[in-house]
Amino acid sequence: MKSCQFSDKPVLNGAPLLRNSFRQPNFFKQDLRVSKNLKVREGHNLALIFEMFNLWNTDNLSYDVNINEQGGSTSLGSLWGAGQTPVSTFRTLRFPDGTLNIRGINVGLPFQLQVAAKYTF
Repeated sequence: MKSCQFSDKPVLNGAPLLRNSFRQPNFFKQDLRVSKNLKVREGHNLALIFEMFNLWNTDNLSYDVNINEQGGSTSLGSLWGAGQTPVSTFRTLRFPDGTLNIRGINVGLPFQLQVAAKYTF
């Protein structure tokens, strides 16, 4: 009789993996907003706004879960490819030939700058 696993933990070679076995890489993002409100005349205001996103331009990587390549989750536990074994490119930044694994890795947004002027009356 085959035993079933009733949890969301992945199963590898018939043994459930420990908690937090597959954590995402560190994620560092700082945004900055500077604004100055100027009174033009009675009832009229001008706001100058300067915003920066991902201030330090950090490459924030996150691993993607692709059902076709890393397996799916069922009520009987997670299946990781054929025979409950992850594919060889599971959680790898680059393939063996050196190319970027764009199907398994998501790269966060780069540094962005936004300047605005808001006139209210």
